[in-house]
Amino acid sequence: MRRLLQNITARFVLSVNILVVLLFLAACLSTYLDPFKWWFTGFLSLIFPYLAIGLIFFLIFWLFMKPAWSSISVLALVIGYVNIQMLIPFQMPSAFKDVKKEDCLRVMTWNIRYFTPFKKLYYDQELETQHNAILREIKRYMPDVVCFQEFTNAAGNEGRDPSVVLKEELGYKYSFFPGDDINWNTVASGTAIFSRYPIIRAELIRYPTGMFRDVEHSAMADIIYRGDTIRVYSMHLQSFGFLPNDYDTFSRLKNQQDTRFSASKNLLKKMKETFMFHGFQADFIKKRVDSSPHPEIICIDLNDVPASYAYTKLRGDRNDVHTDKGWGFGKTYTSPSSPLMGKLPTLRIDYIFTDPSFETLQVTRGPGKLSDHQAVVADIRLAEKE
Repeated sequence: MRRLLQNITARFVLSVNILVVLLFLAACLSTYLDPFKWWFTGFLSLIFPYLAIGLIFFLIFWLFMKPAWSSISVLALVIGYVNIQMLIPFQMPSAFKDVKKEDCLRVMTWNIRYFTPFKKLYYDQELETQHNAILREIKRYMPDVVCFQEFTNAAGNEGRDPSVVLKEELGYKYSFFPGDDINWNTVASGTAIFSRYPIIRAELIRYPTGMFRDVEHSAMADIIYRGDTIRVYSMHLQSFGFLPNDYDTFSRLKNQQDTRFSASKNLLKKMKETFMFHGFQADFIKKRVDSSPHPEIICIDLNDVPASYAYTKLRGDRNDVHTDKGWGFGKTYTSPSSPLMGKLPTLRIDYIFTDPSFETLQVTRGPGKLSDHQAVVADIRLAEKE
């Protein structure tokens, strides 16, 4: 009887192992499937890290129980090696040196959430300390180029426009801030690029009108750097737009039987729609970026993880600075509204992609909870012309 129970248990665990393998391989494949057509692949990309961790646990389990069966997980992990490497780099961590080398370019990208404090839902003009904290962090790293998402000219720092402070006090003489989103008649917001080097051309790349709910358009600037022209993008793909009541859905699913179906349906619909938008936006932006006559740097709040179609599409053959020199999952997003989302370690959704002609020297993340996003800072070097 005991042997029978052991066999039944082993076969049940094996069945679950095979199911996880199939989902893992499907998630690997999903990086090449446009979610505009295959919307469910977006959900697979989110659970990819946990599928990989599950396979490692199964591998260890079978090594003690039935070693031959561990080969199932080993084979899946080998097939998904490239996807795993995009998720978590295999290299030792190293300390970031605040003082950069003279021959490198320091780039920062940061979604600053309209200078809204972490625990607040909306911007409060009275909270000037938030402006000061963010500007102080920029001053700490002194990047040569700063790309913002959800930037705004809303007064702060003793009633001054932060664009003016960046220019006059932090030395960013050149900037491109289209401010195409207008709120309260006077406050502009959107993507922005600030540079210590001359900007000789700039453009706002607009998504097709009326196709998406609130989404920021992409800023592009050609910058003269050490005698070369480089093209810098500040981008922001569609946000999921979750509010506290959306996160409360999880609680309602547990506590109120009569609202389970409608609550989960609304949440899944919003996620499905956003994944589809990501597919279209990634394809749309890729056409513009790939036509660049200059080495490009893409600073982006992708709102998607490394196992996604949008990541694979926009990265292409470019360097991902975190994959090059980073360590660990590299989480850049913490939800201020959901304890569950706030604790997930795998939400790396902010990136710096660079042309292959750039070498990544070092990378780090800024502090948490100044925004719901952490800044990404990287020192890169442009290869010498032969």
